[in-house]
Amino acid sequence: MNEHDHNDDDFARAARDRLTQDAAQLDDTARRALRLARHRALDAGSARRFAGWMPIAASAAAIALVSVLAIRMAPRPAVVPQLVESNGDVIADIELLAEGEDLALLEELEFYAWLSEADEDLS
Repeated sequence: MNEHDHNDDDFARAARDRLTQDAAQLDDTARRALRLARHRALDAGSARRFAGWMPIAASAAAIALVSVLAIRMAPRPAVVPQLVESNGDVIADIELLAEGEDLALLEELEFYAWLSEADEDLS
């Protein structure tokens, strides 16, 4: 602790003692008036602090509302399922299902796929 801090502490202690002595000498009417003035000053200060943040909070709320509305109201592209023709078997299977003919063949589809591969291997 340096000399300057020590002097500040002494000064604060002396000022506090002096104010305490002066407050003890006040009559009840003066104390009541000072207390009311203090409460009014504290209330006015807190109201000003809140009023200072009000425009910022209102702006943030407005920006958030506009953002949400813009996202919700934006036109969305129609989703159209597309078949990828990288595997012709998939398209053939879908066509077979769409025709609705002889679905009994589909029950043994793996067998027929194996049979087809085996036939190709023999060739």
